[in-house]
Amino acid sequence: MEKSKTSTDIYISFAENINEKTMQALLNVIGQYLGKGVENIHLLLSTTGGSVMAGVDIYYKLRALPITFFTYNTGSINSVGNLLYLAGDYRYAVPHCSFMFHGVGINVGQNQRIEEKNLREHLNSIRRDQERVAKIIEERCNNVDLEEARDLFLEAAFKTADEAENMGLVHEICEFSIPKGVPFISLVFKS
Repeated sequence: MEKSKTSTDIYISFAENINEKTMQALLNVIGQYLGKGVENIHLLLSTTGGSVMAGVDIYYKLRALPITFFTYNTGSINSVGNLLYLAGDYRYAVPHCSFMFHGVGINVGQNQRIEEKNLREHLNSIRRDQERVAKIIEERCNNVDLEEARDLFLEAAFKTADEAENMGLVHEICEFSIPKGVPFISLVFKS
């Protein structure tokens, strides 16, 4: 009897906010397929961003996986979503997609009293997070130095696919297709 052949590729669609819950779900799906012999993961992305902590965490975990990781911007990748995209060994973008960068911020409650020491603590936290993200951008984009990466936050910059390719953020601009017969998972979360 002939043994059934399993696909070495899986395609995952992710169009969600980046937070601890969604990143854990993504890792759970990837983990399930790693145990089945998957060697190539194709992540189709469109995200508004989310938590810097969750974004940095998922970036390093994805980079550590024993697989080849492909990322695709299928619409718009914003904010810390760029780290998820940058985790790709090979990074693709559809022709009319966009990338958005902005500074790190904090949410302050309505009735929260803030003293100088709190402001300093928040400012230091923002600066540390922006520096971590800027260093990852510099490391992964061959045409962006650290100062240029830092400037992306001050500009609240939107980049087209062509501009992102010139930065080295995107390796190739192209249409893509999902091969027949490969596993395809769409991660969907209820509000």
